[in-house]
Amino acid sequence: MSSASPLPTQHPALLPEQIPQSAFAHMIITVASVLLDWDLRIRTRRALTRLTDAELNDIGLTRDDADTEARRPFWQG
Repeated sequence: MSSASPLPTQHPALLPEQIPQSAFAHMIITVASVLLDWDLRIRTRRALTRLTDAELNDIGLTRDDADTEARRPFWQG
């Protein structure tokens, strides 16, 4: 008489930082993250230039503050 095989053990889901990665995969993820950060800075700084003085005042900025931020290079945080 054969015995029934045991049920498979349930493993908890792995968090992204727990998934083993090669050095190449890690590099690609890091580069993609940096590029996404740069893109967000570009779009945010452009958006600041389109706000009215009243809208800038609502978020605690002056036109001069917005212009100064918009002129910063995208690689500067």
